[in-house]
Amino acid sequence: MPWWAWLIFAVVALVALMFLAALRFRGRVRREFVAYLRGRRPKVEVGEVNATFGRFRLGADRDWTTLNFLDVYQAAAELRAITAADREPIYERALEVMERGSTVVGPEAGDVDELAILPRLVGADFFDGPPEKSRVPHVALGEVGLYVVFAAEGAVFVTREHQVRMHLSDGELLERALANLRGRSPELGKAVRRVVEGGEAGVIKHFDGHDAARVLLVPEHLREGEALVAAVPDRETLALARVPADGGYEGLAPMVMTTSDRRVYGGLLRVTAEGIEGQPRSGDGQ
Repeated sequence: MPWWAWLIFAVVALVALMFLAALRFRGRVRREFVAYLRGRRPKVEVGEVNATFGRFRLGADRDWTTLNFLDVYQAAAELRAITAADREPIYERALEVMERGSTVVGPEAGDVDELAILPRLVGADFFDGPPEKSRVPHVALGEVGLYVVFAAEGAVFVTREHQVRMHLSDGELLERALANLRGRSPELGKAVRRVVEGGEAGVIKHFDGHDAARVLLVPEHLREGEALVAAVPDRETLALARVPADGGYEGLAPMVMTTSDRRVYGGLLRVTAEGIEGQPRSGDGQ
C-alpha cells in the first residue's frame, strides 16, 4: 500500500483503541442510568436498551418512551465526572426529558431550541428501530442510501410534531441544522484544505455523534474541479483522502474500518464542490 494508506491504517488503529475505551465508558453510563431510573421510579418498565437508545415506560398509565443515549454520553463526557454520584445531575435531566415526553415518541413532545438542532447521518437501518422513528423528519442524501435526521440537546430527536411547531420545511430544518453544525466545526475547512493541497489523509473525530454528518459541510470547502474521497463508517468518524491518481481505491480500504456498533455506511463517497456521490467510479481523478 502507498504511504498515505499506511498512515490512514495507523490513525484508524489508534482511534480504534480510543473507541474501545469510549465503548466501555458508554456501557457504564447506560448501566448507571438504568439503576438510577429504577431507584427514582421503582415501577418503571425497562424494554430494549442498546448503545443508541433505551425504551422505558415510567408507569402503567404512561406510553413507552425512547431515550436517545448519545446526548447522555456526550454530557457525561463533558462533565468529566469520575463517579456515578457525580453523573446523577445528568441522569436527572434525562429523566426530566422523559417525564415531559420530549423523546422520539408522543404528540405531546416538548419544544426544542432551533439553535440546538444538529444533523445526524444514518443508514436505512436506522428506521428498523422503534416505530416512532418513522415520525422523525429525514432528508435523503441523493441515491447513496444515507439519510440526514435531526437531534437536539437533552437526548431528543426532532419529531414531525416539533417540526410543525417550528414551522420549518424539511429543507429549512436541514439548513438550520447545518448552520448549527458549521458553528461547531471551526477547523473543518482547514482540515479539508490540508487533504486537498498537502495530500495528507485526515480523520475527523469530535465524538459528539455528528462527525459523519460533517461530510455534508465538506463541499463548501472545495473549489471547482477538486474532489475528495470520504468515508463515514460510523457516526463518530469522517475520513478524507485525495482521489487516487491511478483510480485504484483498494488502498483506501482502511478508511471504512470501524469498531463501532453505530455503523453508517460501509462504502466510499466522492465529494466535490457540487455535492456528494456514492462509491467513486474507477478512473476518477482530481
